[in-house]
Amino acid sequence: MYFCKLVVTHAAMKKIPALICCLCLSCGLLAQTLSEARELLLAGDYETSRPVFAKELKKKPKDAALNYWYGLCLYHGGEKAAAVPYLQKGDKGRIKEAAYLLADCALAAYDAQGCQQYIDRYLLYGTGLHTAEIARMLRQSRKIGQMLQSVEEVVFIDSVIVHKNEVSRHLPLHPACGAIGRGDGLGLQARDCMQAFVYANEKGDRIIASDSAGIDGLDLMAYHRIPGGWEKKPVGASLNQEGNECNPYLMSDGVTLYFASDGHQSIGGYDLYVSRYNPVTEGYFSPEPLPLPFNSMANDYLYLVDEQLGRGYLVSDRRQAPDSVIIYVFLPNEVRRPVQGKNRETLVRLAEIRSIADTWNGLNADSVRLALQTAYEKAANSFAPVVSEPVLNDHEEAFLVRDDLVYHSEAEFKSPEARQLYGRYKEVENRFEALSRQLEQSRADYQQANPQQRQRLARLIEAMEGEYWGLQQDLREKENQIRALELEKL
Repeated sequence: MYFCKLVVTHAAMKKIPALICCLCLSCGLLAQTLSEARELLLAGDYETSRPVFAKELKKKPKDAALNYWYGLCLYHGGEKAAAVPYLQKGDKGRIKEAAYLLADCALAAYDAQGCQQYIDRYLLYGTGLHTAEIARMLRQSRKIGQMLQSVEEVVFIDSVIVHKNEVSRHLPLHPACGAIGRGDGLGLQARDCMQAFVYANEKGDRIIASDSAGIDGLDLMAYHRIPGGWEKKPVGASLNQEGNECNPYLMSDGVTLYFASDGHQSIGGYDLYVSRYNPVTEGYFSPEPLPLPFNSMANDYLYLVDEQLGRGYLVSDRRQAPDSVIIYVFLPNEVRRPVQGKNRETLVRLAEIRSIADTWNGLNADSVRLALQTAYEKAANSFAPVVSEPVLNDHEEAFLVRDDLVYHSEAEFKSPEARQLYGRYKEVENRFEALSRQLEQSRADYQQANPQQRQRLARLIEAMEGEYWGLQQDLREKENQIRALELEKL
């Protein structure tokens, strides 16, 4: 009896070293997994490291470092609101970067006061890091604090999520309001802002679009149809500043212009702006940002109003996947009406358009949608557009002498001086067209080039652009001289 018990005990004793080895190995694997997760975190792989930190948090829910790491994964995964409680525990553990991230989370939640408080806390650490980002957040928080006091009361009657490449198909405008589309026919080289939309008036003889006029971004350009092609002009320095300006929409008054820009000190990504034409200076007044909810911390790409049918469209990527946007349909106000008598939480919900039903206030949105769609279909079927003069083919000569007289060959000129000058004009025009094609190709090459090649191409493009504008000015001067000489003989 005792012998058997001794044997069993002895057998168990023989297994103890193996058991100890297994436990040590298990602990080593666990430590290694956590170590690997931290390495992945530092490498920017937040998705892979996140489950490891979540598992460890169940064992140590008060661990400041684990909370910070997990919150960091949520933050970079686009879940800023969910990241806050974990980052706050990291902040209580005096993890410096937690305060910086919490400032950005507060900004995303339209909490201007919270953003500034966390920035003040972070600055006390004296890290000297994120200087530019902190300056941006302070500026944005001040603007958000002001804009949240004047959220516009807007009724949104519909919304649809679409792929970024399909947006124009979901913007049905009354034909009298013009059209929104792409600028492929003009040979535009859009590089951003969802590849840039183009506005054309109902006659099709005036276009406002974005083009890569330089190598630094998109600028707004105006195109006017002339015999034989298009005349292109920048809309003005007050609108085209550092950054990208794109997606214009001109109201039927021919004065009020809406557009998107990631410059002009936007509150987040692309913001929407409005400006008006100044006939005295033949330019535009300084633009003003649209109020919340038309602008947000996300990218807001396009704003347009169908004055004939009384509905508007807002295109934004707020709370959307990287390849998608949401199109809101709203009822435009004749004058801006700020939201009154609402608490801060409600103002934020309205500013972010958390739910379009929040804006209805008893309105039957289904009936309004049906009435607007019926009106659009009736208008589209009955509208008779003004047909503008067809554009001549590139190879067909055309020189406007006066409104009722166009020459199609050099032989038609009555003035010998005008005929001779016209020959030089054609030489300059041929050089101008060849340079235009070369410049377009160089811009395309720039997009595919490596950094060293880009430096060379940038200098080449800058030189060609200087010649381009010089030739364009020369052509205009020769046109006026030829026209004046010919009119003397008529």
